[in-house]
Amino acid sequence: PISKRGIYQIPREPEHLAKLLEALKPSFPFSNTMMSTIQNVLKKVVKAELFSDSWPQFTSIVCRISQPNIVDVVLFTTCNENLMRVICESQVLSHPHCHPACNHTVTIHVEGSVAQYLVDNITSRDGKKMLTSLYSGTLFYLPKPVTTTPLESTCPPGYFLGSLASQHTQFVISHWEYSQGIKNVYSNMEIALNSLPSSAAFSISNPANPVAWVLCYPYGHFCHWYTVEEHRRKGLGTAIVKDLALKLSREGYTPECGSANEDAIKVLKAVGFVEFLQPVQWLLYQHAEWMNCK
Repeated sequence: PISKRGIYQIPREPEHLAKLLEALKPSFPFSNTMMSTIQNVLKKVVKAELFSDSWPQFTSIVCRISQPNIVDVVLFTTCNENLMRVICESQVLSHPHCHPACNHTVTIHVEGSVAQYLVDNITSRDGKKMLTSLYSGTLFYLPKPVTTTPLESTCPPGYFLGSLASQHTQFVISHWEYSQGIKNVYSNMEIALNSLPSSAAFSISNPANPVAWVLCYPYGHFCHWYTVEEHRRKGLGTAIVKDLALKLSREGYTPECGSANEDAIKVLKAVGFVEFLQPVQWLLYQHAEWMNCK
């Protein structure tokens, strides 16, 4: 790893990423999101930069996943102060395209105990807070891999399971409440549908578009979980969650999902997900000319 400004940039060569995965395993499930991200980097599903406070022993890892006009930042830490140092020195929030005049979104996935610390300490030079909570919910993960569940048995009569594809891009976007105002939302969603695992339920009588679907973020977290209203209360939510959990488990991931929706939480528990010790938050980075690291 390359030492720069007192932190380390971890090369993306397989041997370094494999060592990082092994080092993170004892911290599971706290490290699960970061481990899923690294697995996707290893498989070249996503492009990312990785930074740590030290090497080979570390307390904090920061990963920046870059897509056109969207940056996802995934964090792992056992020391908030060291995490702040890595964020500041790596300049992960200062993406080359992140300029106040452009429409560039930076979202940060972090457990709740760390979120408030970051909100309080990442400010502009004039003291303005630069992080706001975009969404928060309870985090669940599947402790035992689902590797043998027959897919056919999970789908109710009149429907069949499949995956999302590029031709479903606009349909999925039209049902996403946060899609407004995001630049290049179509191209980013199309990339996700083509490169990341998903599950969808289709009506046998009208299979052109899905009636229920769930995707996963580049860091392995379930997202865009939705069932068209007239098809709800039929077991489709359970079917697609089981299906995506199966796909991820077979690829060596530990499925996880954050939700504040009571019905969704009931489904997750019924499938076998267990509640994580801390909530999960997505923080939105507010552009400012200078970032002050306390």
